[in-house]
Amino acid sequence: MREAICIITRDWWALTRGRKYPILEEDEAERRVRVCGDDGQVRWSPMYCFDLTGDSRSLQPYTLWIEAEHWEPGSWNPSDGNSDVIVTFADGTRWVASFFSYANIASLTRKNQITGECLSGKYFWASDMLLVDEVSRPRIEEVVAHLVAEGKFEWIFTPLPPEEEEEAEPDVD
Repeated sequence: MREAICIITRDWWALTRGRKYPILEEDEAERRVRVCGDDGQVRWSPMYCFDLTGDSRSLQPYTLWIEAEHWEPGSWNPSDGNSDVIVTFADGTRWVASFFSYANIASLTRKNQITGECLSGKYFWASDMLLVDEVSRPRIEEVVAHLVAEGKFEWIFTPLPPEEEEEAEPDVD
């Protein structure tokens, strides 16, 4: 029987992060697995909650892509900036959030007061917004790890469609 390591938990799932669970059933279409929780109850859980690779990467089950790291050198100001962040889990699921520093919200408000956007700065919104003190890789890594460990990641990040597989180049002789 195939096993999976729990990497994201919620209290009512009765699962323990880092523990292996036998997979009783898999539903690829719904991206979920059936496991027996610590309380003896059998439940469906999202696949992204488990490391299904079996190589014990449960402590670091994801990779981070930070848009700002791909900008021109010097154009990223972590204390007054924002950046999209994509988290890719071991099972290939991808999630996005937009990290904004508190100072960046104030800067954007001042800009909007001049440009007239958002009723001249009377409000501000952004989809998938997450506020932090600084938009730096160490802070983003810390926040993502905390959200994963606390079981709140999927409440804050938005799922993305799977990456399209690159089409193979035709062989030319």
